[in-house]
Amino acid sequence: METSSHSSGLLQQSQEVKLEQLAGRLKVTFVDRILFNSGSAEINAEGRQLLSTLAESLKHSTQNIIVEGHTDNVPIGPELREKYPTNWDLSVARSAAVVRYLTGKPGIAPQRFAACGYSYYKPVASNETEKDRQKNRRIEIILASQR
Repeated sequence: METSSHSSGLLQQSQEVKLEQLAGRLKVTFVDRILFNSGSAEINAEGRQLLSTLAESLKHSTQNIIVEGHTDNVPIGPELREKYPTNWDLSVARSAAVVRYLTGKPGIAPQRFAACGYSYYKPVASNETEKDRQKNRRIEIILASQR
């Protein structure tokens, strides 16, 4: 992914955004609270700003874009259960919201995207403390070569 100095600077300034190079793929990880308010799959203002910055770089590439939603292992509370019965539902709804946003105003070609939800089944930390659960609540955007 080619990035302008402005977009990479904004992404790198945030401690809640992490860039990793993985075997020919670039992974951008957003801690969930930077994109979504608690229990919501609607992207907040800060999240829209960050995704718009990222979109500027994504528009100029031809890579496939995989958007993965992840949650912690805390069950969905009763007030949200009607909308998101399980963590699966919330993780998928959040990844789909990111795809909808990036294919909307930024106009990135929809055929480049896949939206996935993993619930709490691919943790990056234990779910034993709030700090670790926070690490597990994330959106990962993976850029991969076209097949």
